[in-house]
Amino acid sequence: MLKKILAVSMAATTIISGMSVPAMAAESNQTMVTSQEITDVSYIPEIGMTDEKALELYETYTTTHSSDMTDALNERTLEEFADYAVDNGVIDDTPVQRAAITKAIVRAEFKTFATAGSAVGYKTAAKLLDHSLQDNPSDYSFSSSSSEASQIKNASEFKSILSNFKKSVKGKELTSKRMSGSVAFTDDTDLYLAYHNMDYSIYGKKSGNTWTLTVTLTDTYDFDAQAWKNKMSRNPAVTVINNYAAYAQSIGAIVPYDITVKVTAKVTE
Repeated sequence: MLKKILAVSMAATTIISGMSVPAMAAESNQTMVTSQEITDVSYIPEIGMTDEKALELYETYTTTHSSDMTDALNERTLEEFADYAVDNGVIDDTPVQRAAITKAIVRAEFKTFATAGSAVGYKTAAKLLDHSLQDNPSDYSFSSSSSEASQIKNASEFKSILSNFKKSVKGKELTSKRMSGSVAFTDDTDLYLAYHNMDYSIYGKKSGNTWTLTVTLTDTYDFDAQAWKNKMSRNPAVTVINNYAAYAQSIGAIVPYDITVKVTAKVTE
């Protein structure tokens, strides 16, 4: 079962590998991002290996012990693997190392899933999920020139925000205006999986008959397992959701972080 998932991952990685990775600038625990890339696996100092290597060991274990297992690989299987890793000297028999290798495997599984999601077109959602698969992820801040801002700007729900602003200032003697609200992205699957609900604030300044708007949208990343499951139901990688979604969040494999997207637009009265 996991071999099928890894095959999906390898194919998706081949698709993605030709893309370039722009430099990222960190500022006050915020990361300015324009890339849609999936990050490399990380090194886990507690166990002296990457989460990719931990997954390889887990794959070997599940293959050689398949006769003792059901088709579903879950929390119990991970606990049995930790015992196996201790017995074979892969890790020490300590709570810290047991927890670390378990979390590494779950994160590697979800990176496989994120790569599969990116390969079928959910690039922003996959990128945000991938970023959550680390301890203490930095906040993301996307500028108005980013592809993420452009994606939101083209969404039907964002166009409705602009339309509502235009209605709110029509016929009024105003030179500036602020307003705020929330928006649920439902028409675009990528946006639905990436953010779904976002708060926004608008600052508009008028010159002549034209309003220049700066729209700041904010969200706290929170992985929605059911939404992903619904959209990826026919993809073999959905097995990861079925087996590990609840467990991943309970052990802190998926970590929330804040997201800010700035979008600029003009409307004419």
